[in-house]
Formats: sequence, C-alpha cells, structure tokens
Amino acid sequence: MSQVGLAIFGADTTQYLPCRNGDALMWLEYPSMFDAQPEIVDIWQLHDGEYVLMTNRWEDIPSWFSLHPNEVRGHYLPRMREQINAGQAADEVLDGPNVWRVRAGDRLVWVGSPRPNTISAEGVLGILEARDDLLVLGPERLLTDILTGVPSETLSDETMAALRLGLGGATQLGVPRVMAQGKWGLG
Repeated sequence: MSQVGLAIFGADTTQYLPCRNGDALMWLEYPSMFDAQPEIVDIWQLHDGEYVLMTNRWEDIPSWFSLHPNEVRGHYLPRMREQINAGQAADEVLDGPNVWRVRAGDRLVWVGSPRPNTISAEGVLGILEARDDLLVLGPERLLTDILTGVPSETLSDETMAALRLGLGGATQLGVPRVMAQGKWGLG
C-alpha cells in the first residue's frame, strides 16, 4: 500500500465517488481514543453507474433527504429554525441501508479496480478520515434490494483482499487526530 495516502475530509466539503463494478466502500470507526484497532461498521458493494455522495454541506444534500432538527448544530441552526417555523422539518430521523452518519475520526476505505486519475495500490483507491461529521449516501439500490428481498451479493476474493489491505493501511495510520463528541450532526 505504498502510494495511497490519507485524504482528509474537513468542514464545508462535498465529494462524489463514481463507482464501477467490483468497487466497495468500508466504514471504520474507533470506539474510543484508546482503541488502536478500528471496528468495521458496514461495507457497501457498488456497481457501474452508481455513485456515493459524501457531504457535510446542507446545500449539497439531495432533495429526497431531510435532516431532523436533532441532526443540526452550529451555523445550520438558523436554517433549521426556519424549517421548523414553516412546518417543513422532518418528524423522524431518516435512516436506511444506504445512509451512513460518519463521525469525526471515522475512516472510509474505497477499493476497486485502477482507473485514470486515481492512484491505486493493490486495489485500494483511497482512505479518507473524517475531521467533521458527514453524511454518506449510497445508491438507492441498497435500499430497494432490502425492501424487495434481493439477497446481498458476495464480495469477490479480489475485493476482500483489497478491503483487508485497506483495513491494514487505515490501522497503520494510528488513532485519528480527532474524535467525535456528542451526537452526530452537521454544522
């Protein structure tokens, strides 16, 4: 894993990951600052034509997704107050298999086949560390597969090997420099 470095995801940031068949995204969290080994929270297997949205910008959240008032803090509070006063605030927290609420200090590992303009080391396309809470939205297929009873796919041996390498690379980076405090929220 010589060439893949750590990408930092800070405040006021949005990124799209364009996906190809065989790609996977793994979410890692450190339960506490005393844990040297991260825990795997979830893994998504991805396909051609799909993308993953990672954001902590209200402006970049798709219209089908609504933040609950308890998920907002800081500079987004006045905007949420306007939504509450207009009766437009979400009544419940929107959740699903294609929604991750990544905390500051968590890491994401993206694996897949090499592609132009993306450095890949043995199938690992990137390791990202969240320095602020962020919303990660996966393909709608992840939701419809569960609702329609479509069985989840088995990860290929190549994908599993790349995920193991990515996990090792993320672990070698040591404990994250920031850790989440309080509840998840944007702002």
